Amino acid sequence: MNNANEQAAADKNNIKPPHSNKAPNAAWKTKLHETLEHAAIEMFDVGKYLVLGATVTALLQTVVSKKWLLALSDGDWTPHLFMMGLSYVLSICSTADSFVGATFIPDFSLGAVLAFLVFGAMLDIKSTLMLLKVFRFKTVATVLIISAVVVLLGAVAFDQLYMHL
Repeated sequence: MNNANEQAAADKNNIKPPHSNKAPNAAWKTKLHETLEHAAIEMFDVGKYLVLGATVTALLQTVVSKKWLLALSDGDWTPHLFMMGLSYVLSICSTADSFVGATFIPDFSLGAVLAFLVFGAMLDIKSTLMLLKVFRFKTVATVLIISAVVVLLGAVAFDQLYMHL
């Protein structure tokens, strides 16, 4: 009688017997197809930002005067602040940031380029607008200021350490 009650409870809960670890051949092919399809979709989603980053890089190399960039790259704090401001305004994804940042390596210190890459990945115009929809202005301003100060100090410290190596 006890087995009958257990069987009835198992049927009631719709418990199925365990399956084997071997997946059917058709399921494996379906999973592979879905994986490749997802990879292709991701490539096209990220690819547009990659093209945008390459376009911005080309424009910066051709439109912006080399003298102007060299004037901005001189100083202890100015290049870092410029690169952080540029990354904030450009608002491009971190994948494209690397292409844009790489074009500045001959003219700017590695710390300034590091500030560009780190600050741009943390905050930009788009993320600030999204944060303002959820949080109060004072909170967003605090996050912006703390992030900017930490990145700036870290990038300047990196440059100072790098120069002494």
